[in-house]
Amino acid sequence: MKIPGFCLLGLCCMAMYMLGAPRVGVTHSLIKVRPDTLPPERASASLSAARNEFEAFQIVIHGGESGVKSVSARVTDLTGPSGAKIPSTEIMLYRVGFYNVTKPSNREGATGLWPDPLIPAVDAYYREQRNAFPFDVPAGESRSIWVEVFVPPKTAPGMYQGVITLLPNSLPVTSVPVNLQVYNFTLPSTATLKSLFVIGYDVCISHLGSYNACGEDGMAAYIAMYSRAALDHRISIASTYGAFDESNWSFFDEYFGPQLNGRARTRLSGARLTTLIFNENNPAKIKVWRDHFARRGWLDRLVHYTWDEPKTDADFNAIPENAAPARRAGVRTLVTTDIQNIEKYKLSEVIDIAVPIINYMHEYNGTNQRVLYDKFLMLSPTKEVWMYQSCMSHGCTPTDDPAFQGWPSYVIDIPAINNRAMEWFSFIYQVTGELYYQMSHKLATAWENQWDFDGNGDGTLFYPGKPDYIGGRNHIPIESIRLKMIREGMEDYEYLNLLCELGECETARTTARSLFQAPWQVTGTGPEALLTARAELAGKIEQVLRRRAAPALDASALVNAASYQTTVSPGSIAALFGRDLGPQTTIASGAFLPRRLGGTSVEFDGIPAPLFFVSPTQINLQVPWELEGRQASTIAVTAAGGLESEPQEVVFTKFSPGIFTMDATGSGQGAVVDAVTGELAAPPDSVPGYPCAPVRQGNNVLIFATGLGPVDPPLGTGVAGLSDPLSCVSNEPKVLIGSHPAAVIWAGIAPNFVGLWQINVAQLPAITGNAVPVEISVNGIKSNSVTIAVSSQQEGTTQ
Repeated sequence: MKIPGFCLLGLCCMAMYMLGAPRVGVTHSLIKVRPDTLPPERASASLSAARNEFEAFQIVIHGGESGVKSVSARVTDLTGPSGAKIPSTEIMLYRVGFYNVTKPSNREGATGLWPDPLIPAVDAYYREQRNAFPFDVPAGESRSIWVEVFVPPKTAPGMYQGVITLLPNSLPVTSVPVNLQVYNFTLPSTATLKSLFVIGYDVCISHLGSYNACGEDGMAAYIAMYSRAALDHRISIASTYGAFDESNWSFFDEYFGPQLNGRARTRLSGARLTTLIFNENNPAKIKVWRDHFARRGWLDRLVHYTWDEPKTDADFNAIPENAAPARRAGVRTLVTTDIQNIEKYKLSEVIDIAVPIINYMHEYNGTNQRVLYDKFLMLSPTKEVWMYQSCMSHGCTPTDDPAFQGWPSYVIDIPAINNRAMEWFSFIYQVTGELYYQMSHKLATAWENQWDFDGNGDGTLFYPGKPDYIGGRNHIPIESIRLKMIREGMEDYEYLNLLCELGECETARTTARSLFQAPWQVTGTGPEALLTARAELAGKIEQVLRRRAAPALDASALVNAASYQTTVSPGSIAALFGRDLGPQTTIASGAFLPRRLGGTSVEFDGIPAPLFFVSPTQINLQVPWELEGRQASTIAVTAAGGLESEPQEVVFTKFSPGIFTMDATGSGQGAVVDAVTGELAAPPDSVPGYPCAPVRQGNNVLIFATGLGPVDPPLGTGVAGLSDPLSCVSNEPKVLIGSHPAAVIWAGIAPNFVGLWQINVAQLPAITGNAVPVEISVNGIKSNSVTIAVSSQQEGTTQ
């Protein structure tokens, strides 16, 4: 056959291809399979993933000249080393649906059908069969099946194999081999990169049509279901349904507590929200929110969304007043603005989380601005820099300006790599969180119309899964390919961060910068380059981990961090001893104690403990308050990459009083301060770095201890003591100074400290010396004995 000249240029390849029979091919998830996309030659799937990671590929079916009727698929278990299995229930099959683009978002887009909604064969929420299959493939067009594998956390590393069977039997390929390489490391369930993705309060109305059809419970339940979906994509829906009685938090706790506690029914076991926002400016209501989140141990996630994209002088000048009530209550503030405006309007003291748009973090053809935020970050442990992308990635208004092309973007009609790139830049610019203004902006019309801000899909990452459209009995969220790409980006971030935790930060940064040299050049980066970079990161991680041993706990590894006695109690500070507990010494430095520090985490019966300090041989932590009432628990350490210790049983007592000492041995000079002078009650110059002087007889002293038992009002795990209200002990301790009883005027959690009790003792008894013994007891349980220096000279004012 003579081939026309224009076909040599590839202009008639689709026409020639359509004359043939149907065809099947396999590709990765970074290709958006449109109707005119030809199936690749590859007929098998080869992919790789860490434990606790999702990885996807696509089966592309072309209808040929006659089309294909009633296509469906089923999957087997994946079988690996020594018969290990990834069950078929961990493999999701989706029919890839289309969104019709009638106007391109920018010059990178195009009109026509774009793949985006993913209709499941069996959904992840109710395990109901939906109408993904069977489907027809029109003549001359392609359709695709999205195959998503989840690798459970305990999966043995190695090669796993299985088969996707396709129907009808008339297809040229009816059996697609699947080869999955499971890496020998594990990703955390809760994302390291914090996120704040907003969702509308009216999600339920987009499904059921009206508030009356939803009711209060329905309004909250739908947001909770979408929040669960987001957690399984490693992002936090940071907004809730706020129409509830704040004097009764049971409604809020029922629907949103599981996502904050890590007890939602997510596939990522234990996944927690990293952020939850509120916009309240009434000081009394802010305090109500603060107090409840403090009691439940969620205060580290609570953020006051103080101002979104201030534009005018009046906006910027109003920020201090808006921020003041939250800051007085100890709640962090967030403003979406850049360092230039923060400095211009002198806002460094009132903004805790600065969130510049990526276009201003690194302007088009300009310089990287990240270094300008370092001074801001050094002001306080509460300071963070996050980042966001918006319609500026495609222009917000009609434009052909190249300055609005090639950026990370969440619109539909753009290459998949642009949907996945944002988290790489979060790592490159060393920001700690990502914000996105909406996930349900056009949810009600998502199947037909997501156009806004001169783009398709900006602000809408879900489709309403109504039974009359997708089958089944219950409504569910339908996830978009863009949401899947965001999760892939979050998992890419985990690879980069893990390599950094293992001491190879420079390798991780070099890899990221080599792949994405500028944020406006994302489109020019090929999918294969990203997949190659990801494989190289994985190889380096495994190489480093092969040199590491799993953590090993000493016998009776957990002790009171003050007394070093083996009795510990819920809420107290404890020290854990062993080997290979962490790759290096890391000290918590933020406003709140992390549950994972330097890649290491500690769990008591699955409850993560806040960490003060991690080293290869010692971890200092707070024993979770949730263990109150238990007599024993199992403790286990997980180091970077998922290296796990053998579990060890530990026992608890309700009280485990211990007084801190200045040399951290449990004896000798106690952490006892003269309440009048603020000096350490010790002989002069006896403790380097501290002002020391014998406490004067008659003065009050402050004793710092841990393990004094329940407090009222209670505090959640990881929450520092508040000054209003103070959390007081339920059982008053007894204090002996030089064998003489001393009067306790107050005892409770020291304000601004986690797990640290403070005992205020009135007027020391008439005893002197440089090593006067001090001991406390609670409910008959004695602490360690420490010493203080007491002088007979009575000067100054007692308090």
